[in-house]
Amino acid sequence: CEDPVFVHRSILSDRCYFSTLLEGGLRESQLDVIRIHQVSKKTFELYLKYLYGLDITPFIDGDTLMESIATAHYLSWDDFHEHLCRRVEAILDWDQFSLVFNNATSFSDAVLVRSCYSFATKHFAELLDTRKRQTRIIPIDPEVLVQVTENVLGKIHSVFQDVSPDDYFPEPVSMFQVPEPDP
Repeated sequence: CEDPVFVHRSILSDRCYFSTLLEGGLRESQLDVIRIHQVSKKTFELYLKYLYGLDITPFIDGDTLMESIATAHYLSWDDFHEHLCRRVEAILDWDQFSLVFNNATSFSDAVLVRSCYSFATKHFAELLDTRKRQTRIIPIDPEVLVQVTENVLGKIHSVFQDVSPDDYFPEPVSMFQVPEPDP
């Protein structure tokens, strides 16, 4: 970006990526102005707001959110990345699900994929509703549908494989059963 963004070095130096850049003996540690080419100004400003402890929700739109997640994942800004993925999980809907899921898998973002799976698990009954899918009330890509249902059903199976039927269907006990006397 052409316009500089002013920030306290001490705030950035607390983060691993910037600690290396600003204190690692690199040329950038001696410069007053540092150019970071992999990051858009909008994403960097959002990251700074996050670092300064501000609520970033009002500054997030769909494109900025996905770009910021990709950048945070790429540059290993882990806490920011986790925060953004939780935000996605909170606002995700079926209209955007396939796009977000495909983006997450395309840049191998396990945290964002997990957020998508979490959303799908919470809304699994809707996902299984064939009528909603056929009428495109739930506009999900067929390949994504297969991946998501296999994942969710696999998790359900893994939970129940260690549970015996007796845990759910115990032997019936009569309410009128008389205890046997002690000999």
